[in-house]
Amino acid sequence: MAGPQLARGYLGRPGLTASRFVAGPAGRMYRTGDVVRWTRDGELLFVGRADDQVKIRGFRVELGEVQAVVSAVDGVTAAVVVARGDTLVAYVVGTVDPESVRQSAAERLPGHMVPAVVMLDALPLTVNGKIDRTALPAPDQGTKYRAPSSTVEEILCGLYGELLGVERVGVDDSFFDLGGHSLLATGLTSRIRAVLDVEVPIRAVFFAPTVTGLAAVVATSGATLRPRVTARERGDVVLCLLRSRGCGSWRSWRGRARSTTFPSRCGSKATSMRQPSGPRSAIWWAGMKPSGP
Repeated sequence: MAGPQLARGYLGRPGLTASRFVAGPAGRMYRTGDVVRWTRDGELLFVGRADDQVKIRGFRVELGEVQAVVSAVDGVTAAVVVARGDTLVAYVVGTVDPESVRQSAAERLPGHMVPAVVMLDALPLTVNGKIDRTALPAPDQGTKYRAPSSTVEEILCGLYGELLGVERVGVDDSFFDLGGHSLLATGLTSRIRAVLDVEVPIRAVFFAPTVTGLAAVVATSGATLRPRVTARERGDVVLCLLRSRGCGSWRSWRGRARSTTFPSRCGSKATSMRQPSGPRSAIWWAGMKPSGP
């Protein structure tokens, strides 16, 4: 890309700036990293990337950045991050617990960059000693099944399955290992709010992604009951009408005053209408005069 709108570079990253912003026939140009080819119709067809950058749910993600965060977790001896569909998967070698890796990543990365974690004894290598990404196993969709033991766990298992399209969910299954991500986590908290009538922060899903863990959050002070909506008496409502071709005036509306429904631009309903009294009433009604005859 080139043009007057082109940025000067990456702030505080001279090496990346030098590799991406290069001289070209059109002047200074930006190397996007997209690999394309010309079609016979003269159009460009996207065929992939020249680097490890991927797009996850509309966000551009550098796999190396996620891999660096995962590798920095205590107990991790080797790690590689790949994209599988709309989900990032981190393959980890070490003595650390997978949930600890996820929690550490959630503290440093935005939700869409927090990967699912698969533990391996060793990373597969090619004959040249490089990581063989094609030999990495697919994430295990769930652990050994354990049935829910409470009503809350049973409801959460149902919500997991409904959102993720999984037929059977056990209480030890992780929301993210089953294919969940940050957007679906938002939907999960909304469903919990609607079904269980409790507020669960979305961050709790990242720190307690299993059904057992989230059920514990629901049962503790981490989840707060929503204030219930109760009916109460309300006095007369003074409806301020909008002017719209003469329909927003008392003159054109007073014949409908006995009706319980008054058409307006915002579709409001009122149970009564009364003309305000006092010194300001004349000014109020003057402003409501129709624009037409």
